[in-house]
Amino acid sequence: MKRLLPRLSLVWMLVAAGALVQAQALVQAQTPVTDPTAEQAIIETIRSYVDAFNRRDVDAVSNHWAENAVMLAMDTQEKIVGREAIREDFSRQFKAGPKSQLEVNVTSIRLVTDTVAVEDGFATVLRDEGARQSTYSVVHIKQKDGWKIDSVRETAMPEESGAQLSQLSWLVGSWADTDEDATVESQVKWARNKKFLTMSFRVDVPDATLLEGTQIIGVDPATGVIRSWLFDSDGGIGQGRWSSKDGKWIVEMNMTLPTGELASAVNVYTPIDATRYTWRSQSRIVAGQFLPDMDEVLVNRVADQADQADQADQAEQAEQAEQAEQAEQAEQAEEKSEGLPKPQ
Repeated sequence: MKRLLPRLSLVWMLVAAGALVQAQALVQAQTPVTDPTAEQAIIETIRSYVDAFNRRDVDAVSNHWAENAVMLAMDTQEKIVGREAIREDFSRQFKAGPKSQLEVNVTSIRLVTDTVAVEDGFATVLRDEGARQSTYSVVHIKQKDGWKIDSVRETAMPEESGAQLSQLSWLVGSWADTDEDATVESQVKWARNKKFLTMSFRVDVPDATLLEGTQIIGVDPATGVIRSWLFDSDGGIGQGRWSSKDGKWIVEMNMTLPTGELASAVNVYTPIDATRYTWRSQSRIVAGQFLPDMDEVLVNRVADQADQADQADQAEQAEQAEQAEQAEQAEQAEEKSEGLPKPQ
């Protein structure tokens, strides 16, 4: 089971096969808490943090973080662990951008328990050389001296220049990731007019209920950003935001699990050639709990039923053509022998 859990996690975090894991094995069910007082306290903490950043007060900024907090660098996704290390990183940032200003747009604050909350939103850092925009997810924890930042995941927003869905045409076809613990299969097709990609998937795990589902990938007409919507047979749903960088596809996933719990992750697809790509998942949060990054996985293209039928037809046609050619050669040989003078 120890080896199976990462495999299932790979599934629910949306490999190209696409699916949701039955996440009850990862976290215990928790009932979201509604507490307006806590939400207001977190909002005041956010305002205080932005004010400290814009004053470039490195001590005040670092005091908003928990002692063992984890910050993920946006560009490298490198982990910076601990309040002191985070303080040093902000000191470096402030020296590099002495006039930088931070703006945040909080889209949601979700109380997972009385002492854990998840904040999602958009951030803009204004510098002399221009603005840097990103989406972010923050896990806050309540301590004796108030709400503190426990972890942050930040993802650069793609350029709003009209992403073309054709860039994902390499996904079209059938894919599989199989070992002795589980089989994950998917088939990706173009919808009519090639405005959407549709993905059907199934996850077969021994001694477990078969998991199936559908994912739809398309361009959001309002923003030009590639987005995806996922639905599984257990009742889980998910949304993704796709962007490309340095030959990789980065997908920021937000999920609602069958239990009603919330989860998120950043998944990275790296095409290798026409038959292979690698996949890895990082910045994973389930029900406010920060999970370790996952190892990179190799996914392989397989021949689907249509391909197999075409190959069978081609093989049959080739065999028939060879038989016809042999028959023709035999007939010509016979005609030639009949035309020869008979021996006396």
